[in-house]
Amino acid sequence: MMRYLFFFIVIFVSACSSQPVAQKHYYLLRSDSPVETGMRQQAPQYSLQSVKVATYLDQSGLVLETAEGKIVIARQHQWAEPLRLSLPGFLAAEIGVALNQEVAIHDASSTATQINVSIDQLHGNAQGEVKMVAYWSAIAADGSRRAGQFSDVEDISSDGYEAMVRAEQDLLIRFSQKMGDALK
Repeated sequence: MMRYLFFFIVIFVSACSSQPVAQKHYYLLRSDSPVETGMRQQAPQYSLQSVKVATYLDQSGLVLETAEGKIVIARQHQWAEPLRLSLPGFLAAEIGVALNQEVAIHDASSTATQINVSIDQLHGNAQGEVKMVAYWSAIAADGSRRAGQFSDVEDISSDGYEAMVRAEQDLLIRFSQKMGDALK
């Protein structure tokens, strides 16, 4: 019996040691734009109320479309936090830069223009690009409404997931800028 146990342990240890452990890489979605700190002097004019993310994007792995309608979820390259949690802060900061003022998150103030965003696509593809499709709507305190859509691609500057993440950030910044320009 001891001989079999010893044999099993030797086989198990050698099997484990021959398999290299793949290192996971985690990516943060953070705005490079400076964030002002301090007390608010007045109620914000804009509030990002909701950011909805397509179900296939709402998980930890980065997404790559390998063929039309076929995706692969990266196991070793993941978001450090779910996009549904990191996107509101990123978008609020970038829309704020476009508007040159603070954009609150989830501020139900009756005076703030309420912004809602829906991201349907944000992934890399086999052609070396990142594709983004998103929609937004805004309701002002007086009840007036504005809405828009955004669809664009960004070339991935080099191989690897880091470059893909940077291209995704660039698209999100352009989306925020176009939204801010429309809201001015």
